[in-house]
Amino acid sequence: MIRLTILLLLLGCVQDYNSSSGDRERFSPRPVPTSSGDPRLANAYNVIEKNCLTCHLGFHNQWASNTTDQAWKSTGLVIPGDPFSSRLITKLQNVGGNMPFQSPPLSEDDLNTLVEWINLME
Repeated sequence: MIRLTILLLLLGCVQDYNSSSGDRERFSPRPVPTSSGDPRLANAYNVIEKNCLTCHLGFHNQWASNTTDQAWKSTGLVIPGDPFSSRLITKLQNVGGNMPFQSPPLSEDDLNTLVEWINLME
C-alpha cells in the first residue's frame, strides 16, 4: 500500500498541466507561439516540443523559451532560408549523432514542417 501511494505521488509530479484540456495554454510557464500569428512558427514549435523538449534539459531548456523566429536565429541553430545548413536540421538528419536520442527519426511531415519554417524565415 505504501509503494502504491508513493508511486501515485511521483506520477503526479511528471506533468504540469492537463494534456486533454486548455490548461497548457493558460498555465504554462513559457509562452506558446500558437497565437503569434505565424502558423509556420507555431507548427515548427509543436514539432520541436514533441520531439526535442522532452529530453533537452539544463542549457537546452532555453529552447522552450525560443518562441519567436528571432529567438531561434539568435541561437545559431537555424540559418534563415538555408534549412539544410541549419544545425537543428543537420542534427535531426543524424549528421554527427542521432536525434532524437534513442527514438525513431522524425517523420517526413515533421521534418518538412521544420524545413519549410526555416526556408521561409526572414
